Amino acid sequence: MKTGTMPVVGVATFLSLAACIPLPDRAEVPADRAPAPTMAAPEDDLAPDVFFVEGAGLWDGRPSVGGIWVAHASASEPERVQILNPVTGATTIGAVFQRSTDLPGPPLQLSSDAARALGIAAGTTAQLRVTALRPSDTRPETMSLPQKTETARPEKPFIQVGIFGVEENARRAGGVLRREGILPILREQGAEGATYWRVVVGPAQTIAERDTLLDKVHVAGFLDAYVATD
Repeated sequence: MKTGTMPVVGVATFLSLAACIPLPDRAEVPADRAPAPTMAAPEDDLAPDVFFVEGAGLWDGRPSVGGIWVAHASASEPERVQILNPVTGATTIGAVFQRSTDLPGPPLQLSSDAARALGIAAGTTAQLRVTALRPSDTRPETMSLPQKTETARPEKPFIQVGIFGVEENARRAGGVLRREGILPILREQGAEGATYWRVVVGPAQTIAERDTLLDKVHVAGFLDAYVATD
């Protein structure tokens, strides 16, 4: 199965997809007034057995494409995740991608949209917890692995293009896909107190069709797109 690559920062063609929105100045939040942590949407389960990491995160101040994401060296596969700042209680839903171990700085790299959603100013390090998410009805106690063939109906028929904290950015991404002959689906979702927009394409009827669709999305410029469950 093909997987996406970590979002490319500074790609001129799609720079407009990630609006450079000024972030609030850093402020100290008294412990007794810090907001309570916001959990994932009711239909989601936290899945730390799939992926979990805690560490320092940083946005370097440059605008990025691909919506809300975080990158870490241990993320071997793209995953939909909850990103939580345990100090302030701020949380958002996004994707995690693999980060090169050669890059300097803290272990977690944030996209501009992720930093905005979490209230993290450029150049400010924040402690973060990143946990994989799974829909509640897709985590049975036992699972049989289907035989994978090019003509088999895929268990994961959708391609996730990006998760965006700003609706207009999601719609711009959809416009780029339409110009390439790809029909996008815009899904408004949210956790308690936070709203985000997912752009997906599909469903593909076969594994071969899904892989071809993923290639087309990558060619359209969304190098961080990956196979998703829904």
